Amino acid sequence: MTQTETKAAKYATLNDLPQDLRAELFAFLLALTDTKQRLGFQISHWVTGTPALEGAVGAAALAQDELGHARSLYALLRTFPEAPESLSEENDLRSTRVRVHPEALDNRWDTWLKLVAMSVTLDAALQEVFRAARASSFAPLASLAVKISQEEKFHRVFGDTWLARLATLDDTTRDHLQKELDWAYPIAEAWLGNEGEGNLVREGILSESLSDIRPRWRRELEAKVQKSGLTLPAERTDWNHWDAERREVLIPA
Repeated sequence: MTQTETKAAKYATLNDLPQDLRAELFAFLLALTDTKQRLGFQISHWVTGTPALEGAVGAAALAQDELGHARSLYALLRTFPEAPESLSEENDLRSTRVRVHPEALDNRWDTWLKLVAMSVTLDAALQEVFRAARASSFAPLASLAVKISQEEKFHRVFGDTWLARLATLDDTTRDHLQKELDWAYPIAEAWLGNEGEGNLVREGILSESLSDIRPRWRRELEAKVQKSGLTLPAERTDWNHWDAERREVLIPA
């Protein structure tokens, strides 16, 4: 048996998890699930408002994936003793009392370019998170992560294709796309955070911390952005106001 297989079998069920590790995993998965759900809602708004028929088809597929993945993850979360009563069946469709996602996912996006920018930044960042969970030592998470990673291969193609397409239309569109990319990038960067998920990595729940994922995610994003004649904002240097629960940098009042 390989080392990976040994780790994957370490926590076969929820009852096998130590209490402190279980609580840390619950908080992390809740933020991940709520963020995916909100992404799904935002994308669904554009199923009938895209600039091209293939965009509508793609948006419908993306929304279905995000909401379906969130539903599966919420089902897992409800088995945790840490799950609040508000995490009920109804929360699968629209959570009103559980809110642990970035504020930028609350208000309806006013342009298709925002969806594309979020697709190549935040959605791509979350794909890396699931990649790090595919060989998770917590068997239920590993099973979900493998399935979700397979289904989200289309998401990357969708985002990259639309980024390149819009960047070559005209100067005005490219300028607007750059503006939305400047808006979306720090949201995604903040979600990956600047703190290592120490216990989750040490116990094999994740193969690497999100702060270790972040440099690789940026390099890959920067390459495709530059290829389209666009640029990325500088990396964030001030993490003093990072909210670990909602995984965003809060602006001081």
